[in-house]
Amino acid sequence: MSISRHHKLSADTRQRLSGAGNVGRPLLRDEQSGIRNRLYGAINRKTAFAVTRNSNSNVGGTKKRPLPKVKTSGLRNRLHGASKGQAATEFMILFGILMVILLVIAANSQKSMTDMTEERKNIMIDDEISLIKSEIDRVFIMGDGFSTNITIPDKIAGYDYEISITNDFLLVNMSGTLKGRKLMTDNITGSLAKGKNTITNNDGELVIS
Repeated sequence: MSISRHHKLSADTRQRLSGAGNVGRPLLRDEQSGIRNRLYGAINRKTAFAVTRNSNSNVGGTKKRPLPKVKTSGLRNRLHGASKGQAATEFMILFGILMVILLVIAANSQKSMTDMTEERKNIMIDDEISLIKSEIDRVFIMGDGFSTNITIPDKIAGYDYEISITNDFLLVNMSGTLKGRKLMTDNITGSLAKGKNTITNNDGELVIS
């Protein structure tokens, strides 16, 4: 490539390169070589700058954009909040299940205690009725002139009650619970009362006083 054809030097440039006093004279070979080298250097710098600038732009017209940064702080906060909410919900569910279990256990325990109390009361009523019945029947069996004393308690198992003789049945009524025993005779005069009672066989007739 010819320097004079593609890169013509202006008069000022030629004057700066060759000196003010040398304009109009032919350039020496060394001077021409120096000018050529400086010119090639300038061209190479321009070419390198152009290549660098083009390399920074995207090839084919598509510009490479940096990937957007994903903001994860909000997502982490939402996930953390969701985890806390889920944990609270699970705790409430477990707490509710535990309360139901405790209520069932308490209800069963209360029922068991009530059943045990009722069973104890019935046993004590049966024992008391059996004792009174046996004493009345014994007076009847022993015959005329036999007498005995029995003491009837004020309460049975801590509960108030009523005791009576109807025909040949000894009856005990406690809070609506009625229990009875059949006696060996219905020939009975008088009534039983809480406290001391005397039962006498008067020629086959039982007298309670």
